[in-house]
Amino acid sequence: FRRVLFRSCIIHGRYEMDYDFSGKVVAVTGATGISMGVDIAKAFFDCGAMVSTCGRYQERVDEAVEKIGGADGSRIFGTVADMSD
Repeated sequence: FRRVLFRSCIIHGRYEMDYDFSGKVVAVTGATGISMGVDIAKAFFDCGAMVSTCGRYQERVDEAVEKIGGADGSRIFGTVADMSD
């Protein structure tokens, strides 16, 4: 995915990718706070994917869901989980 993401051009601060992930579900762990995971989840969301993300703290998960999905919360799901265990 990294090659696809960086191969894409940046227009107005957003990655524009020529892939259609409509009807696909993508799980991105660690996509909370200021991280590359949020950018990856946002890129998949922008390409039409339904995105599931998790983090250790509820308020950070809520912030990430808002940042990734904005007003269209129908394709983004966030839950609290610690993947280090």
